[in-house]
Order: sequence, then structure tokens, then C-alpha cells
Amino acid sequence: AIVTCGMWVLLVLALRIQQRPIPSLQLRVMWLPGSIAGIVWSAGNFFSTCATVLLGEAIGYSSCQAAIMVSGLWGLLYYKEAVGSFGTLMWSLGACTCTGGIILLATLSG
Repeated sequence: AIVTCGMWVLLVLALRIQQRPIPSLQLRVMWLPGSIAGIVWSAGNFFSTCATVLLGEAIGYSSCQAAIMVSGLWGLLYYKEAVGSFGTLMWSLGACTCTGGIILLATLSG
């Protein structure tokens, strides 16, 4: 929060120096989607903590970190971010490495 506030102050100062208008935060439009995103994010953190407490750090935490693969799948399949076979291959290689790490941590933790 401190870094975000600092970045906003720098943005406002830079815009003032350039004599450009400060962008609107669109609070009337964004309060509902922003609130929903915050609630979902908080719920995700809560359940991530619960999984780590119940399953242990080796299994719970590493499984929660697998969320990066879900984000990658969204980018790959829905947003079409990795164009071509090379991008898909690189993402698949990263996903296999991440999955292998999770499996190794789970089996080594006993």
C-alpha cells in the first residue's frame, strides 16, 4: 500500500509538471467490480492459509503456488498471449517444471 501510494504521488506530480489532467478513478463505475475482486482475492488468501495449515507447508504452500499455472492457462487459452508453438512450448515446459517441484515437495515431506 505504501508503494502504491508513493507511485500515485509521483504520477500526480509528473502530470502537474507536464500540466496534464489527472485521470479520474471512475469510482462510480469501478466500486462494484473492485469490491468483488477484493473479496475474491481475500477469500483466496484465506483458503490458501487454511490449506497450508491443514496440509503442511510442503504440500499446502506449494499447491497454492500452483495458481500461477491457472493464470498461465487463462493467458494461454482465453487471452491468446502466447502466439505460436514456441510460446506454448515454453509455457508447457514451465508448467511441467512447476508440477514436478510440487510433486517432489509432496513426496519428500513424508
